[in-house]
Amino acid sequence: MEKKYRIIDCFCGAGGLSLGFERAGFEVVYAFDIDKASIDTYRHNSKFHHGPAFVRDIYYVGKDSIERDIGGELGTIDAVVGGPPCQGFSVQRRGEDADTRNNLVLEYVRLIQEIRPKLFVMENVGGLLSVRGKPYLEQLTAKLEGTGYRICKGNFSLRTTTCRRAEGGFLSSAN
Repeated sequence: MEKKYRIIDCFCGAGGLSLGFERAGFEVVYAFDIDKASIDTYRHNSKFHHGPAFVRDIYYVGKDSIERDIGGELGTIDAVVGGPPCQGFSVQRRGEDADTRNNLVLEYVRLIQEIRPKLFVMENVGGLLSVRGKPYLEQLTAKLEGTGYRICKGNFSLRTTTCRRAEGGFLSSAN
């Protein structure tokens, strides 16, 4: 039997990343989002999603809370994936630069540091490279490189008018 790589999907919404990773052979062992309607949709589509999904605020999610939710030991996690809210980084955004949702990127980093997966993927908007986003991207890079991750960055385009941003990383064998 082929090994399934185990992942956690943060900010899972209705489950787009979960679905993609499951189709690529990964096993979603835990998914969460703060939005109840999104989790209801995720659960409703159980013929596509096979992992447990919970309404949770990332500020209160950690290894211990995940283990309580799943009723056992988390074990080795191969990947943490997620797309923290992007509204604060969007080039379409109007108003002041400060947006408290931007801090969710740093909470995502905290969770990665606590879980210590072999790799992570973070999806967001191209505006992450803007004046609003760059300080968060720099903190992400510094914190994760400081704990042994090698960071890979890139832009990718979908058949839409938006450019998406992906940050990824893996634990360096040197650490």
